[in-house]
Amino acid sequence: MILRPYQDETHDALLYHYEKGENRLMAHLATGLGKTSGVAAFLPEKFPDLADKGVVFLSHRREILFQAYQTFKRRWGTEKWIGIEMGEYHCTGEEDFIFCSVDSIGRYMGNRIGKLQHRYPGIIIVDEGHHVSLDGTWDNILNFFGVGSDESQHHTFADGSKPLSVFLTATPIRADGQALLPFCDKIAVSFDINYAIREGWLTDIKAYHAELTNGDYKEFDPEEQVDFLIKTWMKWGKGSRTLAFAKNVAQSQMLAATLEASYGIRAGHVDAKTDDETRQSNLKRFGMDYQSPDSLEFLSNRLVLTEGYDNPMIQTVLDNAPTDSQSLYIQKIGRGLRTDPALDLGAYRTASDRKEAIRTSRKPFLTYITAFPLKHGLDMPATLFGLPKNVDSNGKLLSEVVDVIQYEEEEMPEAPTRDLAGMSSLDITLKRQDLWTQTVYNEELKALTPLRWIMGESFAALRLPMNPWAKGITERTPIIIHFNFNGHDWELHRVLEGGWIQEIKRPARSKHMDMNYVESDIQKGITKVDRWLQEHQPDLFAMMQRDHNGPASSKMKEYLKRKKVKCNFDALTMETAMILKDNALAMPKLESFGLNTD
Repeated sequence: MILRPYQDETHDALLYHYEKGENRLMAHLATGLGKTSGVAAFLPEKFPDLADKGVVFLSHRREILFQAYQTFKRRWGTEKWIGIEMGEYHCTGEEDFIFCSVDSIGRYMGNRIGKLQHRYPGIIIVDEGHHVSLDGTWDNILNFFGVGSDESQHHTFADGSKPLSVFLTATPIRADGQALLPFCDKIAVSFDINYAIREGWLTDIKAYHAELTNGDYKEFDPEEQVDFLIKTWMKWGKGSRTLAFAKNVAQSQMLAATLEASYGIRAGHVDAKTDDETRQSNLKRFGMDYQSPDSLEFLSNRLVLTEGYDNPMIQTVLDNAPTDSQSLYIQKIGRGLRTDPALDLGAYRTASDRKEAIRTSRKPFLTYITAFPLKHGLDMPATLFGLPKNVDSNGKLLSEVVDVIQYEEEEMPEAPTRDLAGMSSLDITLKRQDLWTQTVYNEELKALTPLRWIMGESFAALRLPMNPWAKGITERTPIIIHFNFNGHDWELHRVLEGGWIQEIKRPARSKHMDMNYVESDIQKGITKVDRWLQEHQPDLFAMMQRDHNGPASSKMKEYLKRKKVKCNFDALTMETAMILKDNALAMPKLESFGLNTD
């Protein structure tokens, strides 16, 4: 396995803080970023001296423990002795790596944990560490291993080193408000859902909301509620692999039964009391490939498929289980954020390449549908991305919604952005910012091209730093590719900007060239230009990519200031700065030749 950059960063951060004397650390990674396979399984390699003293993996869920056990077996099975202490499984206490169920060893100094009285492990991995509470079962176990809340029981080895405890979690927030400080010295890293979506490791989200009534949801009978849920799903999620969270077991059962009996949808149900055979059968069928004739299209449950349930086939989450727990809310959404399993994201070098691969896959985004009155639970966009409460994303990708609102707040702090009722109001507010609405925040344009095209109502322009069609000494002359709409078709022009040519040490004159190329559809025109550049000028194509997520350089800021470009320089990203630069350079030149820039 080749580790991803953020997984390497996680190990580096853990090592850095451990060497500073902070041995109880948390690693916050969003669901789907490989906490077990990419972080936990490599800790023995990163901390070999500690691993030689033993590794203990703690979990409260049977599925999580078995998954972790299998992952470590694949990685270390030929080198290490690995055991399980859970239910009917028993270890000797002498194994190199031991996987322990919290419920099985939780009785302080009980018979099962007593097997480990003679040794302190060097590495203690706590899965879903946000469950740890003061003086609870988890805390008793951690104190037993010398890393709990009781400082008097903290352990130091004979060589002066301390055991390393690593709390792995996708939700570093406790529902009861208790702090994690007694158990963790530091949050070593935090890679949340927002980061993972922007970097192309998880799918983006399109969120929808529907309510049966603005009144009391309970006043509607169970059949009427189920009918509403099905109609809501038919509107936004039909035809996609859907995981549903029902408000109770009866509703979950009725939802699955009605879909099968009345609509011919292959649907199933699981809850905490579902017999093991039915549960395993439904989970297996729900995880089959989309084309499998025996697969389940729809699986409903009552909050049992949250933590530890990994199924990348999920395309839609239908949520009718309101909760005041932010961690549970994030866990439910996280079930659907994994990308199409057919994708190998490690094969792509950049975030833009990964996002393009996701966009063209069988699962371009997660459809997330809430079907309960928002007053009964957290609002998902606000929870994940810090958006206004009750914002109506209107089917837009949530990363785009975040971009628009953040820009509005930065550029127009006097505008009441956070009070807007929904994205329709926001769109109206942004109409006066043509460059931004049509170029920076236009998801259709981003889906069409990865390059920094500047769009207007009747033109499209791409500025290149050199002329890819020229030969010899004019290759270094910048060029603007310009499509102009004449009322019927799109006409292609090229503007050679001119400039200093080093080879002959003199300037080249600007000129305008009509290319006699007409396209009825601007999308086809842009796609043809992009494809030609990608095939014949790959270096230039890579240079013109939009995706530059870091902050703008001081040199770029100084340049924009000289050009008298108005923007928020404190929060300026490199991508935005490059588009502003292209606009500042291209528009005057196009206007000088009388080309359309409206």
